[in-house]
Amino acid sequence: MAGSVWAGLLPRAVLAALCWVSPAAAREVHLTVLHTADLEGHVLSMRRRDLAGYHGGLLRCASLIVAARAEDRPVVWIDCGNLLDGSPESDLSGGRLMLEAVSALGLQVRIPGRGDLDHPAAILGERERRTRIPWVSANLGFEESGSGAGLNHVGWTRMECDGIWVAVVGVSAPGAGAGWRVEDPYMAIRRTLEEVRRFDPAVIILAAHLPVYPPPGDPGIGVADLARQFPEFDVMLGGGEGGDVRAAWVGDVLCAQAGWGGRSLGRVDLVYDTVEGVVVRRTSDLLETGPSVPEHVPLRARLGADLGRLAFELEQRIGDAATTLAGTSSRPGQSAILRLVALSLSNPSDGEILLMGKEDGGYLAAGPIRLLDVYRAAPGVRHWARLQLLPTELREVLAENAAHLRTPEFLGIEGASYRLSQPPDGEVAIDELVLEDGRLPHGRGRLNVLCPARLLNPAEPGRDTLRRVAARPRVRMELVGIDTRERVADYIRRNTPLHVRASRGVQVITERRAGE
Repeated sequence: MAGSVWAGLLPRAVLAALCWVSPAAAREVHLTVLHTADLEGHVLSMRRRDLAGYHGGLLRCASLIVAARAEDRPVVWIDCGNLLDGSPESDLSGGRLMLEAVSALGLQVRIPGRGDLDHPAAILGERERRTRIPWVSANLGFEESGSGAGLNHVGWTRMECDGIWVAVVGVSAPGAGAGWRVEDPYMAIRRTLEEVRRFDPAVIILAAHLPVYPPPGDPGIGVADLARQFPEFDVMLGGGEGGDVRAAWVGDVLCAQAGWGGRSLGRVDLVYDTVEGVVVRRTSDLLETGPSVPEHVPLRARLGADLGRLAFELEQRIGDAATTLAGTSSRPGQSAILRLVALSLSNPSDGEILLMGKEDGGYLAAGPIRLLDVYRAAPGVRHWARLQLLPTELREVLAENAAHLRTPEFLGIEGASYRLSQPPDGEVAIDELVLEDGRLPHGRGRLNVLCPARLLNPAEPGRDTLRRVAARPRVRMELVGIDTRERVADYIRRNTPLHVRASRGVQVITERRAGE
């Protein structure tokens, strides 16, 4: 009311002077883009061996997100993949706890990551219907129809920010579980950009579940290479392998990557000139979420009942270990932890065989075992492939596997043993294949073999023979959902105290010629 009275008394020239805004201020729109990547279900903070205190988790990221939104500028929050699976609190709730948290916190865009797509399409599509957050990926579809991956799936999305339009194009990493079709990202981006250009947004962002630079020796695609191919993007955001990577300029494109598990929140600040019609400034930062960043109290309170119940469940004692169960083994066979996994998943006495990377997983200390200890020690595999293989077909798979000997990708075996001959000059030979009970497998009898479904992913290197064998009609490959950690916990409850030792499984013979 007072303002209207004074307006009636002041001359028009004085009012004009009071209302004048500098051209520089009127023409600039400030925008903040926040991004997370590979949260992997971590609502709570983590304490790892390489960290002095508790770091990461969505609750700490939330404090920084809310603080950014309190600034006088629009904020866009994008997640670059692998949001749900990987933490005890999220896995026990089937991903529901993390979905509820990001929905309450106002996540605006989600990019499907490689870990998300390890789920069969039918299972994940149903889960994604619970949220309205756009699932943005231009190169993703169902394998049979090629159509969108669910109700929320789009190739790109747009939003209005302080009078300008911002477009976000998403792409997923090549390789996915059963039911998905992941197209070459270059072709998908080129096609999607034609549609984006017709809309003529002020700012164009690419978000991908890809590292800025692939790890050494990995021939995969990186965000930096996409920036070289598509220089019209203002910003490219990455996620995936590679850890915390500071932003890098590739030509005129700013490439940034956030930290695993919420250990750092990516922030990019842009200034758009409405007169020139271009982004005139771009800066970036990695905001660390260490012990000095508090957890966001309102979000924790909103999740309180579920979070408290899960925390209580994880602390429950489920059994005892007679000795420490090591997570690695110097033998070609499996460690004690993976022997435990095999015993919980299959029945070797019935001829069932398990193939699994021999160095997966952690360890269990001697003494009381909590459910939380199981989640930290046992590998988080939920999707398995069951194959009915002839002994000759199993030998084909094992011969291919020999190329990975002495690496973490080498598959140990449970439920059977064999001799691996690997001469310096000559073909690999798989001999003396014997079942757990000492029987030799019948030449025409099929063996039930269980392996992680990810091994059938086209992006998994060095498994062409396994995929070719699995595609044979008589192999009767079946995808099954088994939660490894649930099975291990049930086994511990029934068989405490544990007495499990590492197994050999493989006898390696390196033959040398005389005189060498």
